[in-house]
Amino acid sequence: MNSVVIEFLGVKGLISPGEVSFLMNEVAGLFQSMRLNLVIKEELEYIRSVFSKGDTDKIGVEELKKLRRLLSIGGGRTARR
Repeated sequence: MNSVVIEFLGVKGLISPGEVSFLMNEVAGLFQSMRLNLVIKEELEYIRSVFSKGDTDKIGVEELKKLRRLLSIGGGRTARR
């Protein structure tokens, strides 16, 4: 929907072609970051529980591996599809 409004403003000459391009890229980037940061409640609780330990020596290798998977780009549910 946002892209339609941006293109309409460009067609009407209310914003320049460069501004249309810039805004389209910004909107696409926002939606991409929102899509990549999907974390379900259980995953968020797990992340909080591991970081709440405070002392990094108390975090095990398997916990670190799971954290790495959850926190990587597209790590949560998107990577398991």
